[in-house]
Amino acid sequence: MYRISDKPQIIISVYLPTKSSNDSYDIFLDCLDQLYEIIQKYGGTHEIIIGGDLNEDLYNPSNNSRRKQKLNELMVECKLKTNSKGLTLINVNGIDTSEIDYFLYTDPKCEPSKRLIDLSSNVSDHHPISLRIKCNIAREHQSRNSGKQKHKVKWNKVDKSRYEETMNREIEDYIEMLNFDRIDIELITLQAMDLLSNTAKQLDQQKTYGKNKLKLNVWNKEISESSEANKLAYKNWKSAGRPSNIKNLLLKEKKLTRKSFRTAIRNEEIRRKHNERNDIINYNQNDKQKLYKLIRKQRQNGNIFINDLHVENEVFERDNIINGWNQHFSKLAVPSVHPDFNYQHLALCELDYISIKRISEHYVTKHVDLDTIEKATKSINRGKAEDIFGISIENFLFAGQQFKIFLQKLINRMFQERLLPDIIKTGLLSPVFKNKGDKNDAKYYHGITVLPILLKIIEFILRINLRSGSLKLQSILQKGFTVNTSPLNAAIILEEV
Repeated sequence: MYRISDKPQIIISVYLPTKSSNDSYDIFLDCLDQLYEIIQKYGGTHEIIIGGDLNEDLYNPSNNSRRKQKLNELMVECKLKTNSKGLTLINVNGIDTSEIDYFLYTDPKCEPSKRLIDLSSNVSDHHPISLRIKCNIAREHQSRNSGKQKHKVKWNKVDKSRYEETMNREIEDYIEMLNFDRIDIELITLQAMDLLSNTAKQLDQQKTYGKNKLKLNVWNKEISESSEANKLAYKNWKSAGRPSNIKNLLLKEKKLTRKSFRTAIRNEEIRRKHNERNDIINYNQNDKQKLYKLIRKQRQNGNIFINDLHVENEVFERDNIINGWNQHFSKLAVPSVHPDFNYQHLALCELDYISIKRISEHYVTKHVDLDTIEKATKSINRGKAEDIFGISIENFLFAGQQFKIFLQKLINRMFQERLLPDIIKTGLLSPVFKNKGDKNDAKYYHGITVLPILLKIIEFILRINLRSGSLKLQSILQKGFTVNTSPLNAAIILEEV
């Protein structure tokens, strides 16, 4: 990763209103106010570059308009610089009349802008202007955990037989370690999880070429044919030395096929929108699958990225946003004093916790067999997000018989020593927007935590043992958190009574 300058740059393209209408001055001031807000918000952390048609001649001494005065006030207050480079507007008679195109900038590394003349490709009534920026390109140091997002393993493309064979061979050493009297359970667990993750990812070497190419969301036979025609026309034009004469037949053919290609794409997009509208109009309430599809599409929000995060009265920007999330969710995890909180209920919960802990100290754990391990791994849904180790339940399911034996020995050893390593209690937290409020405010997000797969397997095993005993002791009126029943059954009892 490379850093171009100390500060990132914001380039704003503008076209300020002309003097043709009576309310143009008010619209002009509104545009200046918007520019002022952008500069005030980002000027401290970014270099601002504004370029475009300002529709005002700043260097004409006879121009004393109030628009020019307001524009100069903005430049002075925001410390914007510019320079004169000659007349840029051409009238209908082909005569240069005024200078209304500018670059306004705060970056001291910007060189004075220049006017470009005698360009055969320019068909506008403005002379183009250019701006050069001196840049020092330096390589940034990347930490081990920052940067590229980890890709999820696509198990339909993984050679599962090779994965199982590799796991059966590599896991033998860890099975032997569990037979020792003194072992570091946390270290063995961490190494085994890394083995699962690394083995799967090595066998799922996804191709990276072509990812930066433009991907079309629509495609049909007409688009395919027009695309091939456009490629052929471009190839012929390129082979002929890229002629720039607008009367050249190859250049005309290239432009015409490109236009046809874009027209075919737009026609297909319009057709799909029309069909989608008809689906909504002719929607059948009994078709639940289509209903859920419409709901999911409605809830999808393409704009999910934020440039700054507001945590109470503090603002976190760019790479510091992750620290803002850390601060926000850390505060939520700390108990706070609230006058309406039921502290008596909290005291009862703490007593229950102490009682359960004392009982568990005298509880003799049962030996976990391979059948229970099999049921536990199959009970977890597939296709879910990967945990903090970068593994999903598929890593366990396809790891083979030897890994199940290792898993059985590891869990039994944890139960014997009454030790669950802290590493498997660590979840991967992701902020999810509530679809209401300001998306830059942390209070409008709730956290979704992905727990380690190994912890879920252990929870399933413990739940089997606890449920068999709790069903005998719990009240017959207890309907919640009970298999094959529902709180609705309790509501029927109340209604009948």
